[in-house]
Amino acid sequence: MELPPDEALKIIQDILRDGSVVPIPHAKERMVERNCDMQDVRRILKTGSISKKEDVKGRCRYSIKGDNLEGKAMVVVIEIHRRGIVRIITVM
Repeated sequence: MELPPDEALKIIQDILRDGSVVPIPHAKERMVERNCDMQDVRRILKTGSISKKEDVKGRCRYSIKGDNLEGKAMVVVIEIHRRGIVRIITVM
């Protein structure tokens, strides 16, 4: 589901409030490597901005750039899986 960046960001923020944010196994591994937890991810998704949009195997992925809780710039790559679910693909 491809959306304009501003609409995608609004949906992501609505899901943060009322839905589920679920990291895939790869994202969990990257989070451990990069000393990032779900609070950091949620902050980046809540306050960051979309820096890139790409199509991967028919799914639209958004790269959200923002600061973690310690003020470090990071990127979270997500897919809006279904209404109410954001899948975390990776954290950089």
